[in-house]
Amino acid sequence: TLQLRIKDRRDEEAEADVVAAIALGRRYNARLFINDYWRLAIKHQAYGVHLGQEDLQATDLNAIRAAGLRLGVSTHDDMEIDVALAARPSYIAL
Repeated sequence: TLQLRIKDRRDEEAEADVVAAIALGRRYNARLFINDYWRLAIKHQAYGVHLGQEDLQATDLNAIRAAGLRLGVSTHDDMEIDVALAARPSYIAL
């Protein structure tokens, strides 16, 4: 399982890297989670999306689920774990 982390770029700027990473993941049969760029993950059919707490409210979790993607959520304390559990993730990062 891998996670692609790209920070502080617009979707258009990150898209080529997301596409390349998904292709590599498929080539090597790796489960690739795209960090933050959930729209690109859906568009290019990544294995999953990883979100931080600050991204949960602005993300369409139903669209992620409808696309069949897995969801991972970062946490740092008990309260954030409760918030993450409410999103019904595939995994929680502690």
